[in-house]
Amino acid sequence: MKRTKRSISLKTIGLKMLSVAAISLSGIVEGFGTPAVAQTTWYNCLTREVFTPEKQVWCDRWQTLQNADYIVPTSFTENPAYTTVTLENGRYEQSDGAMIVMLANERNWLTFGDINNDGKEDAAVIFGVVPGGTAIVTYLTVLLDIDGVAQALTPVALGERIMLNGPITIDNARVTVPLLTSTAVMNRSYVVDGSSLLELTQLPAPEETLALCEGERRHTARVYSANGQLKMRVFDRQDGVVWMDSVAIRDTNSEVTTYFNQFGEVTVRVSVNRNSPGDCSIQVGDQPLEPGTIVEGNAANSEDPNSGEPSLTDVPSPVGGTVKQLTIPGPETSVLVTCDREGFEPFFFTDQGNWVGCRISE
Repeated sequence: MKRTKRSISLKTIGLKMLSVAAISLSGIVEGFGTPAVAQTTWYNCLTREVFTPEKQVWCDRWQTLQNADYIVPTSFTENPAYTTVTLENGRYEQSDGAMIVMLANERNWLTFGDINNDGKEDAAVIFGVVPGGTAIVTYLTVLLDIDGVAQALTPVALGERIMLNGPITIDNARVTVPLLTSTAVMNRSYVVDGSSLLELTQLPAPEETLALCEGERRHTARVYSANGQLKMRVFDRQDGVVWMDSVAIRDTNSEVTTYFNQFGEVTVRVSVNRNSPGDCSIQVGDQPLEPGTIVEGNAANSEDPNSGEPSLTDVPSPVGGTVKQLTIPGPETSVLVTCDREGFEPFFFTDQGNWVGCRISE
């Protein structure tokens, strides 16, 4: 059967949305300007020549995918019920048209490899589901032991009409899907967890210090970029507390660049002199302006608390009141603070791995 005939058969199902699905799952890879990237091994298994040994093995596995049993959701709800369907030539259509399932049979959208370290070849594939003919959602699944029983796992949803920035891959006991959005590439990785796939939490991008201002009296301010977001942290060396660690707003003129934000009713400003790059200043609320110097080196040297035994200390709040701060040193310092202010109920605020101040809401 020729490839063009296979495409026509998809369009004759009679569902407009499925035609869109076919474009979304495959057409964007072939002719819609997908970025030039390394591509996975791919063969046309519908040709009639004598296959090489490598192509024969690959096409045998590909053929298994086309007619295997798959676990698919019956709805798009958060916790859907699942059913098992058997594909025929890469697709399944319920007799009443209430559900259609089809593989994304295109280069980069499926791959083979050993994902669970048992020495057997597995497969990772993407398929689309159209329940009720009203929408389409794409899913990732893995078929274990593609050369044997080909056991499908419970799939994970990738989203509607996804785009890829490159091939899905199986490496280091995980399958990685390079999703492409209008603003970024998201490499989502999954590992086998029993009979399903478990997504690995993406590690945050490393922080980049843009300016570290060491005040002359008590404050250290760090302006940094984290995951593409401009942030600033202002640390009180005297009381050992961070008054702010949040998004920063930047204001630049010919003389100074100022980073600022509010902590309750208190505005915190960090200014860097553009004409004298080594000079900076820090101002917390209505406290006097504190001159400082731009410090080269690791920001943590000035911001990290001393290690040692757990300690409970009283520290002032910039908006008044008393802060009881319990510090538990460790690989990731845990901080528990309680705020108590006359006329207000005390409350607790915890933050794993970050120094926090006390926020009192009136």
